[in-house]
Amino acid sequence: MKALEILGALMGIGIIFFPLSAIGITIYELTKSHESRSFFIPILFIVLFLVCSIGLVVIVNITDKIH
Repeated sequence: MKALEILGALMGIGIIFFPLSAIGITIYELTKSHESRSFFIPILFIVLFLVCSIGLVVIVNITDKIH
């Protein structure tokens, strides 16, 4: 049970961290010349944000059934 709470807290932090980082890196990439732009990391952060969001919902449902 404690492990699920810790994992939920980390995913909650990820929900805040990943979109903000993706926005910041996207703005940084837009300031580069168009030949050297790479949006791989912002896209990766958005995917991780979605994984954290779905994972947090799953964890909440599991802990809700335990109680």
